[in-house]
Amino acid sequence: MGFSTTQFPDSEVVCVHIPPQLTSANADELIRLLRDLVEKGTVRIVLDMQETRRVDSSGIGAIVSRISYLRSHQGDVRLAAVQDFVKKVLQITHLDKILQIYPTCEKAVESFEEKS
Repeated sequence: MGFSTTQFPDSEVVCVHIPPQLTSANADELIRLLRDLVEKGTVRIVLDMQETRRVDSSGIGAIVSRISYLRSHQGDVRLAAVQDFVKKVLQITHLDKILQIYPTCEKAVESFEEKS
């Protein structure tokens, strides 16, 4: 149930592929991965949630904790391909107002490029 990443060509953006569940079982792993990416200089990150069907409070907490961390390092995080259940959780927690959500990783990556 690990995470994988994709570096987009000609871009400083990394897409992190979130597994089917983002829960207390793997939230700390996501936090560590994102911290490691920032320490290596990657501060523009897309969380690809195409396969993600379940998110609990620990998963939401992992995302929230990384928002401010990335922004404090002059970066940001975007969400891509968010499924309906996860969208509802984001709406209930009002995170849909804080996070930018795109239909695909490619569109999320392009959004970073538009701001450069």
